Amino acid sequence: MSAVLAVDDLVAGYVADLPIVTGVSMTLSPGELVTIIGPNGAGKSTLVKAIAGLVTVMGGRVRLEGNDITGIQTHRLPRSGVGYVAQSSNVFTSLTVHENLRVASHTLGAERAERLADAYEMFPDLKRYRDQKGRVLSGGQRQMLALGMALVCRPRVILLDEPSAGLAPAIVQDVFSRLRALADSGLALLMVEQNARAALQLSDRGYVMAEGAAKIEGPANDLLADPKVAEIYLGTRRAS
Repeated sequence: MSAVLAVDDLVAGYVADLPIVTGVSMTLSPGELVTIIGPNGAGKSTLVKAIAGLVTVMGGRVRLEGNDITGIQTHRLPRSGVGYVAQSSNVFTSLTVHENLRVASHTLGAERAERLADAYEMFPDLKRYRDQKGRVLSGGQRQMLALGMALVCRPRVILLDEPSAGLAPAIVQDVFSRLRALADSGLALLMVEQNARAALQLSDRGYVMAEGAAKIEGPANDLLADPKVAEIYLGTRRAS
């Protein structure tokens, strides 16, 4: 299957001539859930932010369905077909749930009401709390709202930065199950995740980053079974 998103030899960072991402290439196909794992400081979040136009790209290319979107302005992402869910501060806490969804769908015109109805159907909690401010939502509810905001524009790709951060284990499982269901529906998801073992268990493929580069890649099950990956990145040790 051809890639919907292709990252070619990407170099990116926050300060000129001091790249954090040092030449990463990866692909993402429709219906795939791909997880990027690695130690803290490996450049995982910087990579996703660079794809989303939040970090300066110093070299390489990002292509969406063959079209060059390198360095795209972040506010243009939804129209291009890419949704982005940040790790934190990903909803407007002073706005209600409904107002958050309306902000995310402000460019949709006549389709807006239908897309909002779809979001409420997918996430029933959002419907129950539609008139509540974002600040009163639980961590899991905020994550669902952020995901709903990304989905209202019906993207072909969703980028997620640490979707399980700060969530209770039961909520993490619910979030991960929903992400898997979205991939199974044909959406392409690229996820950075510190909860590496749980994320790989539901992923199709994975990339292991270290020192700004993709050191290992392959089917998620192979990464889970790889002793080197298990010892260094999954928190287990090889038998003596």
